[in-house]
Amino acid sequence: MKTSSKINQGIPTLKPGRDITASVAQDFNQALVAMVKRKPQALVVDFDGVEMIDSVGLGVLVGAINSLSKHGGELRLIHVSEQIHELLILMRLDRRLVVEGPSEPTSE
Repeated sequence: MKTSSKINQGIPTLKPGRDITASVAQDFNQALVAMVKRKPQALVVDFDGVEMIDSVGLGVLVGAINSLSKHGGELRLIHVSEQIHELLILMRLDRRLVVEGPSEPTSE
């Protein structure tokens, strides 16, 4: 299963649909880089179906955060599981991106 992408109310949205680990990170990174090159003000990654993210996946997210911030854009993660949300807090990445859990409202 490849990372899917769409434009939702003018905001590019990516959906990996599976765990973001070293074995699939290249596909996810390529899709993310393609979206970041468009220099959107916001980019959404829908974590529905993502139960795990490893260090490689976190590195991909950090790269996207850094690239987006160069032109004032932000990365938003939606439908994030509690476990992944806790990891993002532990890594202090919640300070650099917007994180919405599975029960929080989204702009979809």
